This record gives sequence, C-alpha cells and structure tokens, in this order.
Amino acid sequence: YHPLWAALLTPVVGLVEPSMAAIRLTVLLQALMSGAAFLVLARMLVPRIGTWPVALGLGLWWLSPASITAASTGVEASLVSLCVALLLAAAVHFVERPSTSWALALGAMGGITFLARSDAALAVIAAGLWAAVSASRRNPECHRWLMRYFGVVVLTGSTVVAPWRFWNLDRFGTIEQSSTWARPAVLWELVLTSRSGAPRSALFPEGIARALTFLGDGLYETLGLSRLLLVALGVGLGVAAAIAGRWSSTMRSLGWLAASLLVAGVLLAGFHAGVRWFPRVYYFEWLRMALSMGAAVLVAAILGSGGRGVRSSRPSDQQANIRLGRLAPTGRTLQVLRTTTCWLLGVVLVWNVGASVLTLTRPGAEWQPSMVAAAERLDDLMTDGERAVSFNSGYIGYLTDHPVTNVDGVVNNAAAEALRNRCLLYT
Repeated sequence: YHPLWAALLTPVVGLVEPSMAAIRLTVLLQALMSGAAFLVLARMLVPRIGTWPVALGLGLWWLSPASITAASTGVEASLVSLCVALLLAAAVHFVERPSTSWALALGAMGGITFLARSDAALAVIAAGLWAAVSASRRNPECHRWLMRYFGVVVLTGSTVVAPWRFWNLDRFGTIEQSSTWARPAVLWELVLTSRSGAPRSALFPEGIARALTFLGDGLYETLGLSRLLLVALGVGLGVAAAIAGRWSSTMRSLGWLAASLLVAGVLLAGFHAGVRWFPRVYYFEWLRMALSMGAAVLVAAILGSGGRGVRSSRPSDQQANIRLGRLAPTGRTLQVLRTTTCWLLGVVLVWNVGASVLTLTRPGAEWQPSMVAAAERLDDLMTDGERAVSFNSGYIGYLTDHPVTNVDGVVNNAAAEALRNRCLLYT
C-alpha cells in the first residue's frame, strides 16, 4: 500500500458510518486534490510561459478521460499528481533562487511524493537531476555550495521516508510494501503453470514482449488520447515550435524538465508492463501531467507568449532567436499558424470534455457494480464477530461494519507470502 493516501483516508472514512457516503467523500477528496494539482502547476507555469499556453496545454491532461477516471476511482492518483506538481514547483524555485529553504522544500516534497506512491520515485529522480543540472548551468562558479544544497535535499527526503521504512521493517521484516509484487506474483505463477512448470527464466522474454507491446500500443490509451491524435499533436506542435517558435531560456529549461519527466514516465511504463505485468491507467497520472506541460511549453514558443524570463538577456539566447527568426514565418502566415494551433487544441479539449462526460456515466469495469451490491448486503448476511475475507477489499471495507481481511496481498503481507508459496493462509 501507499502510506500517505491511507493516512489521509483514515480520518475521512472515520467521519461517517460504512456506506456509499464514505466512497463519495473519498472521491470528493480526490477531485479536490486533482483541482489543486492543476492550480499549483498553473501558478508555477503562467508567470513563465503565459496564460493561454498553460490553459491549452494543461487541459490535455486535466480534462482527459484517463485523468477523469484516475481522479474518481478512490485510489491515490490525484494525491500523486498534487505531490508531483508541488515537487516541480519546488524544483523550479530552487533553480531560480538556490537557498537552504528551497533545498529543504525540494527534499521534503521528494520524500512526500515517494510516500504518496513509491514508483513516483522516478519523477523525483527526474526532477532532482533536472534541478541539479539546471542550477549548475546557471551558477557554474558555485558548485561547492550547490553540492551542499543537494546534500540537504537528499538528507531531507530520506528523513521524510525513513519512519515508514523502519515501521515496515519492524512490523513485517521488510522495507518493501507487499503491493509491489502481490498481483504480479500471481500472474507469473499462472504463466509458468500454463507452460507445464517452465523455469522462472522463461518470464524474462515474456516480460520483454509485454513491455514492447504496451509501449507500442497500450501506453497511448493510458495517456488519454488515441495513437494517431497523440502523434499528430506531438509532431504538429514540435514542427511548428521549431519553425516559428520564439524560445527563451525559461521555455527551454521548462521543456527539458518536461522531457526528463517523459523519459522517467516511459521507464515507469516499461517497469509496470514488463516487470510487474500490471499497468493501470491511474499509475501514469504524472506522466500525463508531464506530457501536457511539454505541450504548454511548445504552444508558448509558437505563440511567442510568456512572463518572466521570456526575453532573455544572454547573448547565446539572443543569437538563437535571431537564427530561428530567419527561418520563421512572419506577418499573416505566422498569425494563421498561431490561430490554427489554438483552434486545433481547442477542438481536442472539447473532445476531451465530451469523452470524459461519457466516461463518468459508466463504471470503469463491469464487475464493479456487482462488487458494491454484494458489499451492501454483507451486514444482513453476516452475524456479529464474523470476518469478511475479500479480494479488492477496499470496496467491502467502505460498506460494512464487519472486519475485512485482504487476501490478494496488496495490503496484507501474510497473504502475499502465502500466494508466493502456494499455501493456505486461512482455513
């Protein structure tokens, strides 16, 4: 399990009796966090690249059916997106104004983001490396105190994470949460069994094939856009920005930050598809955020908009803008290109809104309504003192007064160990 989301839900669910109201409170909390993530990222980007690029770019993420789904399923996706947004804001402020306070903030947000979802460590690493490289380039003569600041970042992040790690070690004998391998272990065993007890080495080529298949096909669906539309948007915005873009040092820096997160997101997709064999839409919320941030930067370059730092005083930036200016369209052609960019993105956003509305009218999976219906009848069918044992135990836990024991191993280390060893835990 991911401890920060569990810690936040405990008092929220405790406010009401087990009922649909508990689920609605959880979804409301998710929605508020999703909105807060949008506002944090927008507040960081608008002064640097302008309002319209941020509205058009971030809308690709925040209004997409995939993100609407992730923000209404009772899981930690919205919390992770909020934490990553705060992490990026801290990284940008640290690069612009290196100080001990911003180093503490960056380290703390790195640790908190990890506690929100452990695989978000890839986003933390990407943001940290970007901050280190960017701060060093902006202050080439100050490597010594920059190293000291990054020592503060690492120490602070480790301090935030350490209590949970030590608690896991004390309670379960491991610093690793059971949710990492519980379901993948079942999938691995099913494959090996279907192949007449093949050796575990047979899982390696299977994992490579699954990762390549997902990266070539499934990832597009998790990003919330069709493959054709995503490629067309990426190529179109990239070519337009390369030809007509008016780039500043701020835009390029934010572009590199988005690119770093995208690389980390692809690694995340490869890990979940090729190692865990269990990629889910809500795992990739911060990847969708990074994609939209990159789109916002490209739109800003095309529109020539921006806030602080758009017109750089550095000679290298001025020369780059002059070289691009010789190739760039001017006058009416440039205006048509900019207008077309805005209209096309506007059409995509309208399509996103329509698709998201349809998404909210139907359950994410066909079995979910029956799971809820079964949970609502439990109290009538069970006597006092009886315990419910369930896969997907979150559904049951929200809707019954009886104790619920998780048996898929996601939040039960003993069940995860029993699954790995193919033995009975409860008889």
